[in-house]
Amino acid sequence: MRVAARLIDGLIMVVIFVPLWFLVFATTETGNGQVNTSVGFGGFIGLTLLGLGVGFANEIVLVAMKGGSAGKLILGLRVVKASGGPADWGTAFVRYSPNLVSVIPCLGSILGFVLTITNLVLVFSDTNHQSVYDKVAKTYVIATR
Repeated sequence: MRVAARLIDGLIMVVIFVPLWFLVFATTETGNGQVNTSVGFGGFIGLTLLGLGVGFANEIVLVAMKGGSAGKLILGLRVVKASGGPADWGTAFVRYSPNLVSVIPCLGSILGFVLTITNLVLVFSDTNHQSVYDKVAKTYVIATR
């Protein structure tokens, strides 16, 4: 269920980002017959900040206010503290913090991929099915249905 929830979260990101990607990186004719596909560093930074914002909303705001990301909520999963209580703002932020490795220049994509693989291995092999996020924030994901 957790993998399916993550796939739903990923699908939400794709639905948001694909149109924006094409909008930001659309080719434009310069007027002299040349095609310009570069938006420069500003466009890249803008998309990165937008991605962090959407991730913040899905993984911090929804976890703190509703108990899970959109994917988790759709599938009836909730994030709880080790004490059994609901995740609060601090817990949600700490839980999201490993994702910040993905914004490290040059290495972010590689580190993000390693984080994804590590999470998959842990969710399937850890006795408590805790991901890196859960271990860092001392949380568990539980089924509510």
